Amino acid sequence: MSEKSQWRNRIVERRMMRVGELKPFNLNPKHHPHVQNERLKALLDKFGIVGEILAFRDDKGDLVCFDGHARQGLDPNQEWPVCILDLTFSEVKELILFFDPVAALAQYDSPRQMDLMQDLRSVDGVLGAFLDELAKDSGFKRSQPPAKKNGKSKSPVVCPHCGEELS
Repeated sequence: MSEKSQWRNRIVERRMMRVGELKPFNLNPKHHPHVQNERLKALLDKFGIVGEILAFRDDKGDLVCFDGHARQGLDPNQEWPVCILDLTFSEVKELILFFDPVAALAQYDSPRQMDLMQDLRSVDGVLGAFLDELAKDSGFKRSQPPAKKNGKSKSPVVCPHCGEELS
């Protein structure tokens, strides 16, 4: 058993504020295509605000948004929860290169993912089309008609890698 790590907490404050009050981090290497903004807006319309925007103070003391500029671009007057970190400009330049790519390394458990997609067969519109893309990428058809199994109506879920029925 390994010794418990003691990581420094870099969060110094959380507050609600108009996202337009934050300066953008001009060195952010990411841009957000129209389709991503459309899907983000659909998620916000359906679920509301469920996450924070990340910011730090620059050498002038201004708050700078380094994670959340897509949300910032949707409506600068919208109030968002902002997590303010005590990172330096140099640290943010480094962190921004790793932050999203590390999150993207997560791997999906195919049976669980397909079960969730099956449960969401009735989702339509922008999010439905997005789910169909995700399902196609994982080898699953979200629109499969329900099949009777043990007296219950449920579509069989088949692993796209081995062909084994998972449900």
